[in-house]
Amino acid sequence: MAVKQYNTNCVRLLLQIALQGNESAIRQVCDDVHLSYLDLENPDCHIEPSVQERLWLRLTQQLDTTNLGLCLGQQLGTTWGGIVNLMAQVSSSLYVVLHGFGQHRELFTNPNYYQAFATVDRGELTYIDITFLDMYAICYPYYCRHTVEGMFVVTLQILQTFSKQPITPVKIDWQHAQPSSLERHQAIFQSPMQFDTGANRLYFRRCDLNRPIVTHNPELYDHLNQIVERSCVGKSSYTWSDRVGAHIRQCLVNQQTIVIEEIADRLNVSIRSLQRKLEQEQTVFGQLVDGIRKELAFQLMGTRNYTIAEIAQLTGYEEPGSFRRAFKRWTGSSPKRFQLATNTFR
Repeated sequence: MAVKQYNTNCVRLLLQIALQGNESAIRQVCDDVHLSYLDLENPDCHIEPSVQERLWLRLTQQLDTTNLGLCLGQQLGTTWGGIVNLMAQVSSSLYVVLHGFGQHRELFTNPNYYQAFATVDRGELTYIDITFLDMYAICYPYYCRHTVEGMFVVTLQILQTFSKQPITPVKIDWQHAQPSSLERHQAIFQSPMQFDTGANRLYFRRCDLNRPIVTHNPELYDHLNQIVERSCVGKSSYTWSDRVGAHIRQCLVNQQTIVIEEIADRLNVSIRSLQRKLEQEQTVFGQLVDGIRKELAFQLMGTRNYTIAEIAQLTGYEEPGSFRRAFKRWTGSSPKRFQLATNTFR
């Protein structure tokens, strides 16, 4: 399944579960957040984080709950993940299941959104890391918080269901701020939690993850794994523009200079080869950098939390004047005038 299709399916599933399959209510919510209902049936449509942010906020208000991600994660249970979920059911151990989620993340994540999506071994512990890029965590707090809370709930339920034994995380790190109430979190996870840590990490003891899965089927696992590997190489592999864009975003997050030589080196290709690959996709490196800076600038302006000078720095401009000239080229307006007009209608 292509990443775009998975993205669309997730949003459709979110609406169906949250609104109990009520089609008229789903259509109304779509209208309210300016999401075309027809896009939910279009496998080639990619629903941007800005739209999903409005969607999560709208559903939170309508359902009168501050823990929507946790609630939906519990309802999703072990139905999430498609073929990766089927692989989990016939894996040899919980450790293999958890590493499978990180290994095959290309099937259900977009690298442009995440600083990390991996399974990591550290001493006697193993954790799954689902950390959003700072720009997304700042600009789309509802989307990022509820998405990762739901994913952690689903991960825990999968591990518990397939091992047929209770399993409790050692601890959890959350990227977002602490909610006003932790009662629901504690009831689900039953483990220590820290907030505002800069990362989303769900930790388990390795000895717990070494538990065997009673439905293990090595032949079926190998067969499904071959299918998944082909999917990752084919349908769901990202374009070179996606891959380069992810590194450009990471440079901006870390306030590093964006250098094509360094990005080509990270992608294990020569500069000329990378340029040819981008040309085949009708783009060039400078155009990608400019587009991502523009995207980030609009996101930061919409938060009301940053001055023009701060936005210039965060988008990789050494001087506010350079940023102002770029913004005028993008929009025909000064950033200050645009910011005032945008916030007037928020």
